[in-house]
Amino acid sequence: MGSYWSYCLAAELSRQLPLPAAYGLAQRLADGAFARRLAAREAVCANLSALLGGAPPTHVAAAREVFRNFGRYLVEVFRLPGDGDAAVAIDGREHLEAAAHRGRGVIVLTAHLGNWELGACVLSRLGAGVCAVALPHEDPRMDKLINRQRRRCGVEAIPMGRAAPRMILARLQEGRVLGVLGDWDLAGDGIARPFGRGRMVFPRGPAVLSLRSGAPIVPSLIVREGLGAFRLRCEPPLSPQRSGEAGTSIERLVGAYADRIGAWVQQHPEQWLMFHPIVSVR
Repeated sequence: MGSYWSYCLAAELSRQLPLPAAYGLAQRLADGAFARRLAAREAVCANLSALLGGAPPTHVAAAREVFRNFGRYLVEVFRLPGDGDAAVAIDGREHLEAAAHRGRGVIVLTAHLGNWELGACVLSRLGAGVCAVALPHEDPRMDKLINRQRRRCGVEAIPMGRAAPRMILARLQEGRVLGVLGDWDLAGDGIARPFGRGRMVFPRGPAVLSLRSGAPIVPSLIVREGLGAFRLRCEPPLSPQRSGEAGTSIERLVGAYADRIGAWVQQHPEQWLMFHPIVSVR
């Protein structure tokens, strides 16, 4: 949502301003975007309506907060690694460690919720060798801008594309932690699942990678608990188990992480930074 140069300006201001001032400016700009970007606003309202029930206009206030949280998210991303900026409480670290001890690598599956880039940075600080699947931007300069921040945190970005599966499997064989987003089916071959009061198509890619590599999936989220305060929660691993036909195993695994993502978003709808219409009414 914005041009390359506007993001460059946002990055510079985010780094130069004190954190409270940066947050304040981000909120003002987010309110302006909320007023101007009608398609994105309507998409957020429609998603929330299908998820929670009620007509889209009833979710306008929540949609405005989604825009504001996106502004805060950008401030935090551009300040990474941001030592001293964010206070992050961690729950369920033992689940991540148990999954890593299996020696097959770990797939940390999250959603466009809270600040997933900060979550990758936190995992890297814990000593995990973190790589993350990233959707390339239309403007390659944006990739350089964001990937520079990731590298500062010790996070390797693997761009989606034909070469990605081979690179991902190699990293998992090395015992690395792979971060993936599980709430947007970009490949177009996903599986429809219940999502709140609606339905949503979830990507099968994480399940396929887990079954091919043997790496367990650790559903994880990092949510905002206040300005500059977060909670990272790692949940019990989902183990890849082949039973019967491959398609059945994939559907079972997709259903398991779809349920987790659905529960997270219902708990924190104003932190779900999804600006595309992807939830349908049942």
